[in-house]
Amino acid sequence: MKDGDRWRTWVDLDKEEKRRIISTIIQMLLSKGFGYQTAIRLLGETYLLCKEEEGTELHDAKEFATLLNSTARYGKSEVGLQYVLGIEESGFKEALNLLRGHRHNLVEGLQYAREEKLQKLAHLQYFHAGMVSVIPLSEL
Repeated sequence: MKDGDRWRTWVDLDKEEKRRIISTIIQMLLSKGFGYQTAIRLLGETYLLCKEEEGTELHDAKEFATLLNSTARYGKSEVGLQYVLGIEESGFKEALNLLRGHRHNLVEGLQYAREEKLQKLAHLQYFHAGMVSVIPLSEL
């Protein structure tokens, strides 16, 4: 779902939207033969960092971990580390830019995978990724 030009993330959703999504996923898993407890475990747990502002990438621990991961993935781990240590508050904006680029690359990768013909074997599914382009850091 988009909010203007920006894709909404899990932290952007209100409680009712989250409840509807979780309910739909559980119903889908149950219809596919998963037991209720298995369906619940597949969804995972959410950990909130209560001192951080609600609705930001810092409030949800998984989102915060993804933010930090994106800084390291694109060779800027010092940005995330300095922010976590409280050394560089301004690094948060750069970290958000890296996260945005990381999410863009993930979406591009998923779209590419959808377009390629999936090869199905008895216990394995794969596709040939070829040369996948990613956003250069200079464009973030």
